Amino acid sequence: MIGTAQFGMPYGIKEHPDIPDDNQLNDLLNYLWDTGVRWLDTAEGYGKAEQRIGTWHQYHSNKRFNICTKVTGLDHSSRKDLLQSAKRHVIACCNRLNVTMIDILLWHSADEYLSDPLTCQVIMKELQKEGLIKLWGVSAYPFHNLMPMLSSEMDMIQLPFNILDSRLIDNGVLKAFHSSGIKIYARSVLLQGLLTRSTISPDNKLSFCIEALRKYQNVCHNYKRCQGQMAIDYVLSIPQISGIVLGCRSLDQFQTLKKWINSTEVLTSDCIEEINKTFRQIDPRVITPTMW
Repeated sequence: MIGTAQFGMPYGIKEHPDIPDDNQLNDLLNYLWDTGVRWLDTAEGYGKAEQRIGTWHQYHSNKRFNICTKVTGLDHSSRKDLLQSAKRHVIACCNRLNVTMIDILLWHSADEYLSDPLTCQVIMKELQKEGLIKLWGVSAYPFHNLMPMLSSEMDMIQLPFNILDSRLIDNGVLKAFHSSGIKIYARSVLLQGLLTRSTISPDNKLSFCIEALRKYQNVCHNYKRCQGQMAIDYVLSIPQISGIVLGCRSLDQFQTLKKWINSTEVLTSDCIEEINKTFRQIDPRVITPTMW
């Protein structure tokens, strides 16, 4: 699944903080389609990303990407208000994306969902019944109280997960969700580009990441993999992970991602545990981009 935050706003730390122009984006979406990519991950909060995808759909009426999008800021005054608010948001998403329904709708704020999970579930079922969405779920973080979500009827959960951060393995969350039949999609697999950086200067605002990056580079050297390849191999080696979300803004970036995906080699459970031990005592700031 290709992440589209960079279609509508600056995102990530490595390079290219700007967004692609219309010609660049059209070329990228054409290439994605032609190479078999069918899923895009977006959100109403990603600037004009939805609208730009919708423009591509408008000019390619015989082609339609499957869409996973996210909403937040709904009216929770009452169940009726929440349903009407959700409908308005979803219909607005459909109009921007130039589609008739949303394939996967996620609550962009897990806090919003957790404030009244039972009502939120009822609302999602109503949206499904009315044919506005196919599947639903929540976009969350490891610090959220995730276990109560296991009793819901959600189809998927999207979580940040990468080679430096084994918390969701250690606390049993991945196994629990997988056992309950809820699909887990990992985002921030490359940690907003940090895991592909070669160096960080001491005067950089991310200087606290220098030690972790060096350790990671040593791991990559030991396993004879480049940094991006190692990051993807690790996540795809976790049996509970159903899929990953990888963002890109250009043809060059996607071609690199495609090469890494096509060259994936599954790591053994012993290798995974060895890697997890290496990073268990990592500085929390390194794995928490909101602290950058």
